[in-house]
Amino acid sequence: MKRIAILGSTGSIGRSTLSVVESFPDRFQVVSLAAGSNLDAAFDQAKTWKPRVVSMAKEADAAALRTRLIQADLGEIEVVFGSAGTVRVATLTEANFVVSAIVGVAGLEATYEAVCAGKSVGLANKECLVAAGELITTEARRQDKPLLPIDSEHNAVHQCLRGGRMSEVERVWLTASGGPFLKTPASEFAKITVEQALNHPTWKMGRRITIDSATLMNKGFEVIEACRLFNLPLEPPSPRLRTPGYEEISLSGFSLRSRRGGRRQNGGLERRRRGSGCGVPGRSNCLLRNPKSDCGRTQGNTGETDGVYISSPSGGRRGAKNCQWTNTPSHCQLSCI
Repeated sequence: MKRIAILGSTGSIGRSTLSVVESFPDRFQVVSLAAGSNLDAAFDQAKTWKPRVVSMAKEADAAALRTRLIQADLGEIEVVFGSAGTVRVATLTEANFVVSAIVGVAGLEATYEAVCAGKSVGLANKECLVAAGELITTEARRQDKPLLPIDSEHNAVHQCLRGGRMSEVERVWLTASGGPFLKTPASEFAKITVEQALNHPTWKMGRRITIDSATLMNKGFEVIEACRLFNLPLEPPSPRLRTPGYEEISLSGFSLRSRRGGRRQNGGLERRRRGSGCGVPGRSNCLLRNPKSDCGRTQGNTGETDGVYISSPSGGRRGAKNCQWTNTPSHCQLSCI
């Protein structure tokens, strides 16, 4: 049984995580929640999941939540607030897995303290690694605990890399959609409006992340995150990391191994499917005839691909240059835990 602490439980990743837990009650239990400022949502989640601890951003909201829980005969739930409250949620003794999904650097302290407390952490927050990646990854290695990426691109690459040794990896790709301006001539950029930048061709997201996607700032963050997670050289030019731009962005990430074989992890645009572990039952395999050239033509792919790496000759089949493509079922973020 995995006992889950969720940082950012009322956000989109937090709610998706709770829906996964609801689907697998025999595998996951919610023990603590950091809910931010959404008092009504925090109360509903506390009633449903009955965690040991709930944290709110502000003291007034914590007091209001405590009153409502007492009225609902749930006074045994501990209510805390502020950054100290978030740390309390992340380091609760009963929790053995922490989902870090607080937007921006607000969740950095709690994420770091969770790692220091020996918790396994699922990262849906790239800013933590951008701002303090060396601190977090060094402590995770010291604790011998995994940092598991929940974000689609990094999760896909993580799953693919689990099948071999990092020393075999020749190159890693993080695909970039290019946002709404992939084909916009540079001469037109001065005329771009906010409304155009907010019109992402595929994803419906918050305003800040949509703008960051349109400017490719978000992809820059993801490059830094990938270098931290997978111990790749960050200094440009990094020959082991590429970010090609594709219109079809169901392909999120893949990597090329030096001895020409590979695996691609598939799982659709529904984000809750993206964390499926490589060992999940129900996979189906197919072969890629020419890994290096075919990977370059994946922009037309409609197979809902998340990640690819090219592995050693022991994989795949004879005559197919050892490239194995792996399709995962409609599964969930937390199946890789």
